[in-house]
Amino acid sequence: MEVDGVAEVVVTESQRVWREVRACLQNEDFDKAVQLCNTVRSKSPDDIDAIRVKCLCLIHQDKYDKALQSASGKHKAVLSPERAYCLFRLGRLEEALEVSRAGESGVSGGGDSKRARALRHLEAQALYRLGRHGEAAEVYCSIAEDEERRTGGGGFPPVSVNVAAAYAGAGCGEKALGALSVEEAMEEEGAPWELLYNLGTALVQRRGGAGDDTAAAESCLQQAEEACRESLVALGHSDAEAADEASMVRSQLAYAASRAGKTAAAAEQLNQVVRSRPSDPAVSLVSTANLAALGGYKDQQEALKRLKAAMSEKSEKGLLSKQLEACRFNKCLLLLQCGKTEECRDELEAVRSAYPNSDLGPRIEAALLSKRGKGGEASSVLKAHLAKAKPGSKEEVSLKLCVAQLYATENDLTLAAETLEGVGGAVSGTPAAASALAGLYLGMGDTEKAAAVVVRAAEAASRGDHDLEGDEQARALLGMADWLHDQGFHRQAADTYQKLLRLGAELDGDLRIQAQASLVIAYSYFDSGKSEEEASKLPYNADFGSIEGLDPLALEMTELPRSSKARKLVLVDKASQKAERRQNKRDPEAILKKRAKKRAKYIAKLVEDGKIDPTKPVPKPDPERWIPRSHRAYGKRGRKRNKFVGAQGSGDGAAKDTAKLDALARAQAKQAASEKAAVLPPGVAIGKRGGKRR
Repeated sequence: MEVDGVAEVVVTESQRVWREVRACLQNEDFDKAVQLCNTVRSKSPDDIDAIRVKCLCLIHQDKYDKALQSASGKHKAVLSPERAYCLFRLGRLEEALEVSRAGESGVSGGGDSKRARALRHLEAQALYRLGRHGEAAEVYCSIAEDEERRTGGGGFPPVSVNVAAAYAGAGCGEKALGALSVEEAMEEEGAPWELLYNLGTALVQRRGGAGDDTAAAESCLQQAEEACRESLVALGHSDAEAADEASMVRSQLAYAASRAGKTAAAAEQLNQVVRSRPSDPAVSLVSTANLAALGGYKDQQEALKRLKAAMSEKSEKGLLSKQLEACRFNKCLLLLQCGKTEECRDELEAVRSAYPNSDLGPRIEAALLSKRGKGGEASSVLKAHLAKAKPGSKEEVSLKLCVAQLYATENDLTLAAETLEGVGGAVSGTPAAASALAGLYLGMGDTEKAAAVVVRAAEAASRGDHDLEGDEQARALLGMADWLHDQGFHRQAADTYQKLLRLGAELDGDLRIQAQASLVIAYSYFDSGKSEEEASKLPYNADFGSIEGLDPLALEMTELPRSSKARKLVLVDKASQKAERRQNKRDPEAILKKRAKKRAKYIAKLVEDGKIDPTKPVPKPDPERWIPRSHRAYGKRGRKRNKFVGAQGSGDGAAKDTAKLDALARAQAKQAASEKAAVLPPGVAIGKRGGKRR
């Protein structure tokens, strides 16, 4: 009975301790919970529950080193999830990946247990942070399949967010959109805003050709921003906190706008994000780097200053490997553009050691050498890396373009043209490449080759090659046709105008009229009949009036209309119009109106920038602002200092100076002195202290 009684007391004591531990965990008193776990282990060192609870308490306190130490004993196989998580949070990603993979088969309950699923999540997270996004996406997809099989499907499982993020990080937007439906995600009520954000990013990546989804991407991202704000406000967060969290989505919206060619709108959105000072330093860094790339700052010096301020250890930890690589290379480029070559060289060495396989390193190094006047060394650097590049790869194309640019900088146009002709891949035949190559041939004086290059590019553009479509395709063809016409190749220009007019419904009305009129002019150089035939297709405008009876000489004296609106041609006196415009410039009322408009616009800009309060009256300008401060009426400080000093004062010094100039006073003083001398006793001289010495 006594033994049984002792055993009963021991069990009761253990229950009491664990009851206290549970209460501590509920109250988030992790320090006391750790002490109680140590108490349990003092009596039972191998109590696995006490070790696990202690690890979790230390993890909640961000004490990952101590938690890892506690989980690394002889029970480390059982505590694989805790060890992998601590290694992940400490940045030891390779070790975390190794522990998570080794622990999946060793945990109790098999692969479908909760701890096994946690290890698979950790494996995918480690792969994602290591930049191995494709492998991470595969692990996440398998987790999603298992979750769908276990729960019976329906809706989007939480891991769908990770699937989309991994595919987007790998640059495989097509795969993300193949695994997940954007339409269903946007229509589903309560869909996670993170899922919408990642799918919007995938749509941005799929831009080009038949998959041009810029508008859909912007719509998806806008819905993600609204969902983000609503979900955070529903959880009790303030509007300011919700807006701060949504800054990441707004930054991505700006990126989508820049990919769509809306550079000004993208720069304005990024500027708003940067000025809002988001709490996430990674968002601030990405927005600052993109704004600098779009030229949104006053100059390169300011862009470099802002980028340096945004780059910190904390902000860089929140970026993907590709994002951090782009930011660091952008910093090198800004240093180079600002003329800080020594600092650029030091930064480039550090960046190239971190990213040895990047093609940006040799390109920036060549630019740095070229700026220092070492063109030969720059060419050798590019050619050395070009020999290692995979044929047809993006790296080879970018290096060849750099070599061509280097030759052009050194005025070796022949080698530059030969190098540019040899560039393959997606760049060859594009309007930009054709423009550069035609410019090189024109510089060499070979207009025939230049025209042949533009004609080939026009044929490719008319077929819709290089993802050209819609307005972009039409304007490219119009630009090439105008160039051929300006260079005197009227037949080729007419053919290109015809290709442009065959686009049909895709051609804008004003653009069609412009192309038709240009075609008439091009045919007039070599086929008047065809020119008249095409001229008959131009739309008639009654506002132009009839040309019958119009005097050509009078037409030459007619002033051209100064707006895009149609006007009737009338004879005017140019001299009187010039005098009238000159008189209007001197009109005081017109000048005052112009000043008032400028002032209102300036005040509106100050209000927008937050420099003045619109609720308070605008202070009137100081009428004495052009006078030095010491001379202003209200500048009383120091007014009495040295008041009576100098010729302009009224003190003793000024009186003496004045007396010297008064001739009458001097004459009277001389006369008074002579009269006084007459009554003095003999031997006394005026102005002397003593009498006459004998």
